[in-house]
Order: sequence, then C-alpha cells, then structure tokens
Amino acid sequence: MNDLATEPSAPGMLGRLALPEPIQWLLGEGRRIDDGGVFFGELCQRLVAAGLPLWRANLSVRVLHPQLNAVYYRWWRGGEVERLESEHGSEHSDAYLSSPIRVIYEGAAGLRRRLDRPDPHLDFPILAELKAAGATDYVAMALPDSADRPAAVSWTSDRAGGFATDDLTLLNDMLPILSLVVEVHKLRRIGASLLDVYLGAETGRRVLEGAVQRGQLETIHAVLWYCDLRGFTHLSDTLPHDELITLLNEYFEAVGEPVIARGGEILKFIGDAMLAIFPLDLELDRSATQPALAAAGDALANVRELNARRAANGQRSIKLGIALHIGDVGYGNIGAPTRLDFTVIGSAVNKVVRIEALSKALDRPLLLSADFARRYGQPLLSLGFHALRGISEPEEVFCCPVTEANA
Repeated sequence: MNDLATEPSAPGMLGRLALPEPIQWLLGEGRRIDDGGVFFGELCQRLVAAGLPLWRANLSVRVLHPQLNAVYYRWWRGGEVERLESEHGSEHSDAYLSSPIRVIYEGAAGLRRRLDRPDPHLDFPILAELKAAGATDYVAMALPDSADRPAAVSWTSDRAGGFATDDLTLLNDMLPILSLVVEVHKLRRIGASLLDVYLGAETGRRVLEGAVQRGQLETIHAVLWYCDLRGFTHLSDTLPHDELITLLNEYFEAVGEPVIARGGEILKFIGDAMLAIFPLDLELDRSATQPALAAAGDALANVRELNARRAANGQRSIKLGIALHIGDVGYGNIGAPTRLDFTVIGSAVNKVVRIEALSKALDRPLLLSADFARRYGQPLLSLGFHALRGISEPEEVFCCPVTEANA
C-alpha cells in the first residue's frame, strides 16, 4: 500500500492526507461532474497520468428505469468514451450470462485474469477478444452501494507483465471513494430519469431546481393538447384486463411519442385521456402551433397504423379525439401538503377539454379552437360556433382537412 504522509496543519485540526492525484480529484472536482461519460473519461486519463498502464476500462452501472437495466461507459486509450445502454431482458442474453460483469453483479468482490501467460485462463469470451487485441491483464472489481446492487468496473492493460503491485494498490485504495462517487452519480441520474419519465423533461427539471412548494405556480402561455379514446367505457367493460392494458399502452405510445418528438410536454394521463402542453416563447415570437398541429397529424397516422395491425389480428379498431387550444395557464404545484401534482390549471384547460368533447358529435378526430386558429395564421376550415358545457359563450371551432388527410 502507498505510504500516506501528512502536511502541517493548524493546531487542533487533523492533517490532510497526501492522497494520490486521481483520488484527490474524485473527492473534489470529479464528484461534481454530472455527465457519466465525461466523469469516467477524465478519471481514466488521470489514472494514466498517474502512471497506470491502462489500455481499456469499462464502468457498468445498474439503473432504475422503465426501459433500461444498466448503462455502460467504455474508455479506450486515445479514444472517446462510449455510452452503451442495456434494456430489460438483456440479463437473459448469452452476452450477459457469459460476462465477468454478471459474476460481479452476483456477488463476487473482484477477479483478475493474466492474459499474457502461456496458458491463460480465458473463462469468459471477452477475455479471448481482449487477448487477441493485445491485452495482457484484466481486472474487474465490484463497486458496492447502499442498496446492495453493486456497480462494476474493469481495468485492462496492454503493458508487458500487466499491472504491477503498485498499480493494483492504487486501484484498491481508490475503490471505496469511487464506489461512493458512482453511487451519488447513479442516485442523481435515477432521480432525474424518474422525474423525466413521470413528470416530463421540463417539469422534472423545474422540480429538481426547487419548484416544490404547494401553491407555487407561474403563468405561462401555451398550446394545450387534450385527447381521449372514444367508447373507452365500453372497451373497459368488454375487454380482458391484460388486453385493455396492452391497448392503452399502444394508444398512449401512438399519441404521446409525437408530442415529445415535437417539443411538447406530457403532463398527465387521466384514464384514457392525455393532457400535454407546447409552451410558447412570446419574447422570441416563436409559435408552438405548427409543431403541435404536426404532432396531432403524426398521432392520427400512428393510430391508423395501430388500427391496421389490430384489424390484421382480428381486433376492433379504436377512435380518438384531439383538441388543441391556446391560452394562459397556471403551471406549478397544487394538491395536498404531502401529495402534490405539477400540472396546469385555468379556464384554458377547461376549454380544451370541452372542445375535445365535441369531436364525436362533429365526427372529426381533430378540433382546433378559435384562439389556436388565429395564432396559427394559415387557412383552416371553420366548423361553426358551438356551445361548450360550462362556458357561457359559444366557441368557433376549426379543423385542418390537410392534416387529417395526410394522417
């Protein structure tokens, strides 16, 4: 183990340990880097600068995410850090089952394989690949965490003789600090990812930045999107539970992905309904009407494709209604003291819901408010004035035959 010296310190204070530079960096600047690839690449470069004969390194971190089970960062000397993702189900793949990472995940503290010996122990396929590429030594280590779901890190050398005793001492001395920093990074990333998934990217960002007080709202000007399935009550009464859940997931994917792709923010799913916003930047005079209308066209096209697949499987088709409106809304936290909802409220929200309710009577899948039509500024087809439940004045509503036809 490296000798630890102390520097003079003020009376009554502990001396500071003269730690190796990579460990000092981990305790300082390194733990504040949010980007996992940047963090791992910088760490590897500092290890090389400290004399470690590092050729390749891999950091594998399990995550809590609806689509992914792990994220990998792979570094090569002289190259860029690769970020790889592993989806749920990949833990049953041959690649994972025959990997040294599986051994670490299942409880091993570490393993080492000398690849430059006459008869090396190549018990994992990756070892044969690394040896063929010129590797001489491979070391994998567990990075324990408080949830007993360790991450894993592997270090590979191409130097003749592999890692020396001092090299392994440095890696072992660094291990507890690296474990803590990786866990902090992981928890931070899990928190951000879950907020993105459950609240939306912009809303999640606001919550992370401190917008958490009940009643803390700001007024924003936005395009409001509201859609729901027609006849959902009948579907829920007649379809088997599993088939109903599958249908809802397919439907929400069909209408939700275009909203996100076009810059919108899904605020909530309410049964079979979806509420979303496309914020307007009034200072820059940027309109969200065009991406919102384009997203509606994409959603209608997706539902048409979904219905074609359902028809091929002998399943009934679905119909939906989409309404787009524009107005001022309160955007922020409402709810009980211990259970908040980050959403939008105001008369504009009520109006977009009421307009969508007309879609069945007017036999149109997409309805646009007069306010939306004025801001859109391009020809739309008026469907006349109609009474909206709970709203005193009739509302002129519009449709876009071009969007409906293209869908």
